[in-house]
Amino acid sequence: MCELFGFSCEGASRAEPLLRSFAGHATRNPDGWGIACYNGGELSLYKKPETALASEDFLKAAGESEGGVILSHIRHASCGEVHLRNCHPFVAGQDGRRWTFAHNGHIDGICLHPQCGGETDSEAMFYMLLDSIRVHQDPYKGVIECIRHLFDEYEFGLDVRLNFLLSDGETIYAFNHHPEKTMYRSDRHTAGGRAVVVATQALDGGRWAPLPEDRVIVVRHGQLVTTSEQI
Repeated sequence: MCELFGFSCEGASRAEPLLRSFAGHATRNPDGWGIACYNGGELSLYKKPETALASEDFLKAAGESEGGVILSHIRHASCGEVHLRNCHPFVAGQDGRRWTFAHNGHIDGICLHPQCGGETDSEAMFYMLLDSIRVHQDPYKGVIECIRHLFDEYEFGLDVRLNFLLSDGETIYAFNHHPEKTMYRSDRHTAGGRAVVVATQALDGGRWAPLPEDRVIVVRHGQLVTTSEQI
């Protein structure tokens, strides 16, 4: 199944050793990779529908990515063909922000959104979140209300596995709802200052703690800002 990586730092920093370790989990996830990096308001996006483990382009992107927020994803194609359009992170602009999104899991029965460029439930979920953020005019509330709506519509009688990372370049919203795939958090210090790493695997010998299930955690500038009540 897919793997997720999120990095939030107080200042611009690199995460190359962690990303290299992350690529090692592509053995069972060979169908694509992506890295999104925010630095000084600019978003750089690198993606390819190939295994990260043997990709020189992944290693090059991992070495070049320096910023306050970095998201990465390695893909197991459970929904949608192996193609660039289905590689995460997905990117979309809304209200002057560039949003990125990466997902691990599956949402049976979800309808594709009119703005989807590919065929994945993941991209459909991304646009559901953006629609909710626009309606509620508050990212945190929009994320929570979207998840509640999804659970009301899909959780009973249909299968929902929902680990995701969502960012606007300042803040990362992380959510863990997957009985077979725990997400982890590690707080640390880097050359850019305090940092928080969120991933679906412990990537090094640092201290990693499981994320609480069914709660949105909000990370900004290398610090945990808040944790929601259970959804």
